[in-house]
Amino acid sequence: MKKRFFLLFCLFVGICPLFAQPNPSTFGDNSPAIIAKNFSAVYGVRADAVEAILKIYEKDGLNSARRKSSTESLLKKYQQAPEKKSRAPLLSDATKKDLGLSPALANALDWDLYAGSKYLTTTGINSPAVVAEGDVNIWYGIPPKALRALATKLEEDKITFEEFQKKLDTQVERFKELEKSLVSREDEMAKEAKILLDEGKIDEAVKVLQDRRYAFQKQRERLDKREAESAFDLGNAFSIQLKYKEATQQFQDAVALDPKNSTYLLALGNIENTNAHYDSAIEYYQKALAIDTVAFKDQPERAAVLYGSLGFAWEAKGQYQYAINFYEKALAIDSITFGYKDPHVATDFNHLGSAWKKKGEHDLAITFFEKALAIDSVAFGNKHPRVAIRYISLGETFWRKGEYDHAIALYEKALAIDTVALGNKHPHVATLFNDLGLAWYEKGEFNRAIAFFEKALAIDSIVLGNKHPFIATRYSNLGLAWQAKYEYDLAIVFYEKALAIDSVTFGNKHPEVANDFNNLGWGWEAKGEYDRAIAFYEKALAIDSIVLGNKHPNVALRYSNLGSAWEAKGEYDCAIVYFEKALAIDSVAFGNKHPKVVVGYINIAMAANNQGMNLLVISKKISEALPYLQRSFENAKKARNFDLYLSFLYKIGLLCHLMHLYSDGLTYFEKSIVVSQELDQKSGKPEHTILIREMQYHSAGCLAGLGRKEEANKLYQQLLKEARETNDTRLLEDLKNDGIKD
Repeated sequence: MKKRFFLLFCLFVGICPLFAQPNPSTFGDNSPAIIAKNFSAVYGVRADAVEAILKIYEKDGLNSARRKSSTESLLKKYQQAPEKKSRAPLLSDATKKDLGLSPALANALDWDLYAGSKYLTTTGINSPAVVAEGDVNIWYGIPPKALRALATKLEEDKITFEEFQKKLDTQVERFKELEKSLVSREDEMAKEAKILLDEGKIDEAVKVLQDRRYAFQKQRERLDKREAESAFDLGNAFSIQLKYKEATQQFQDAVALDPKNSTYLLALGNIENTNAHYDSAIEYYQKALAIDTVAFKDQPERAAVLYGSLGFAWEAKGQYQYAINFYEKALAIDSITFGYKDPHVATDFNHLGSAWKKKGEHDLAITFFEKALAIDSVAFGNKHPRVAIRYISLGETFWRKGEYDHAIALYEKALAIDTVALGNKHPHVATLFNDLGLAWYEKGEFNRAIAFFEKALAIDSIVLGNKHPFIATRYSNLGLAWQAKYEYDLAIVFYEKALAIDSVTFGNKHPEVANDFNNLGWGWEAKGEYDRAIAFYEKALAIDSIVLGNKHPNVALRYSNLGSAWEAKGEYDCAIVYFEKALAIDSVAFGNKHPKVVVGYINIAMAANNQGMNLLVISKKISEALPYLQRSFENAKKARNFDLYLSFLYKIGLLCHLMHLYSDGLTYFEKSIVVSQELDQKSGKPEHTILIREMQYHSAGCLAGLGRKEEANKLYQQLLKEARETNDTRLLEDLKNDGIKD
């Protein structure tokens, strides 16, 4: 199923999101978030700006009542400010003086003016104002001009909405790190770059830092560390511009010049994670960890950040057990450093839930997601969008378990929160409609699924525009639903629309494009156009093998689909080769009890059975058919699919009987009889009685072939009696043809 969770930029887990700060001192109706929302409604000031003011007063030592009264007094005065009335972008110095504002308070009110001003350059769904709507935990604390420049850059680079808030948080933290770094530098060029950054002139600041970098290069023999600093600063600046290739080079230079600096190693690891160079990222994280565990023994949270980063890299590689091990190390540190009720710990629980879910351990994943939900419900309140995210994680897990009604109930809880907090036209709401559509699709309610997919598409088309990747997702899911209704041509049209969007947005070598090729393969295979399907599956495989590596579960899926198409063509040996490649990857990634591995065994069993029957019936190559049928029952046994196992055992026994391999045939029939009796005993119903008599009949034939005529005749007489008592006409006819009489 094509469900996207864009994770390209949350790789920078070393940077904590602003909402994961230590717990507020008050909760419920007296929490800063609730007070901020109430004041926002009364005074028309952004809720996140109000919450920022409350937190500033808290930092100043005011108790809850004084924070509330001081904030209300300030807001009343602010209402009369000329800039507020005229919707100017910033407060004047005179107004700041009249209101008696500290720099921090001035920044908070400047944010309110900026987000609602007519001078806002980023508009539509990617504007900070829209991103912040309904979420009072977004106050960036950097000069508004700089924030506007960062948001504009994200919009220009077509960052998806789902990642916009995370990405903006990350870019702000990088901006702060760069600004802090430049403040500590003593040279004039660094000071000049700092001024340009505060003015939002990022390109000009980069140019100054480039000139500064070149100046230091000329003094390499005595200024290696200074040059490393300048490379690090320039790398951060390039990263803010989303120029990852250039940023990578600068961070590599910084590490080369100062290889014992763990900050540079962490930055290089983060950028390599973004580049999807996971092995390289892991190498740099481990080097940084080795340094920090010695140099920063009194700061264990630094190690927790690196453990989380390592976990994410291993999870992206499809190595889920490695990821779990590192997430558990991060949890162990964070639970001691921050306490078990802190949002940091909730994030660790969520990471563990994600990894266990991907391993197929759904019940264990649910346990971790519920722990994260319990923490966030207290920390943020039951109506916060972060709590909705926890419901979605739980819903996805129940969806994977096949408990679709439970998943739907959880999605509806999340929808109830987000429609109030974010409004009915918000992309998060569209995503929940999409999730509901997928759940109804799995229930076989295809018309209902289509209705939800169309609701999601309607919102996203208006808010995001017709070329956004989310539109591609909606098209893909509509294609799946129409394909399930046997409308293959219409499904292919939707898959092609999705591909047209994704190939422009991501380029031709992106995993989302591989998914689109895969979907087109499904569509053409359903139409019976197997060669065309194979061509699309091979395109998907070529992309994923390069981007994700040859051991990733997505690559296993491509192999499995190729096996299916070749099997449909009647090329069973080719199909078996692909099914075995898929199984080899999945058994390592998930373990032998995972549903994907079970399906892999069944795929091989069915393809081998088909090839065996093809050789037996069509090609008349009896001896060559036997190894395939033996392979069928062996794989059915590994899958613990006992009905298939029984069927294949019976076929092998018949084939051995036909080939006069009486001893082998007798062995297989005896095994078949035992399995049949065990299945009947387990179910409490005589479901295999007729089949058991059939196998006993062939066992008697094998006994006769072995010269054990007395045993054979005794079994024939028993079968003759049972056939008459049960009126088994088929068996009676077989016995009559064999000349069996009383």
